[in-house]
Amino acid sequence: MFKWLEIATENNRPRYEALSQFLKQNGIDNEVQFLQVPVEALPQALPEALQKYDGIRVGRGLGEVVVPLFEQQTALVEKIRAADSILKFNQKWWLRSNAVEGFSRVLKRHGERFDFLSPVLIVGAGAAA
Repeated sequence: MFKWLEIATENNRPRYEALSQFLKQNGIDNEVQFLQVPVEALPQALPEALQKYDGIRVGRGLGEVVVPLFEQQTALVEKIRAADSILKFNQKWWLRSNAVEGFSRVLKRHGERFDFLSPVLIVGAGAAA
């Protein structure tokens, strides 16, 4: 079972409970937990979370704060200086930006249909905006 946590200054419980249910319905056994912490408490809260969970969703208010706390970062995280997830790979915890990677994938796949000269408003995309 994949145990994961959303850590944020304000949790988005309905969103991630729905995602957890979707994953279960599609054969991915998982359990989501929630931890709400103020920005200044993040460095103290992370070590225990990294011991207890297989993955961490970095939520509202902590995407930029988490970056200096980790040595392993993707090139994208280095560039945008924000992350929305922490995952273990080769026994090390890595920061990632799934929102930006997903948004980039959509642009690559469908970008030729966009009018890049017209104004655009991106809502709710976090660091991807």
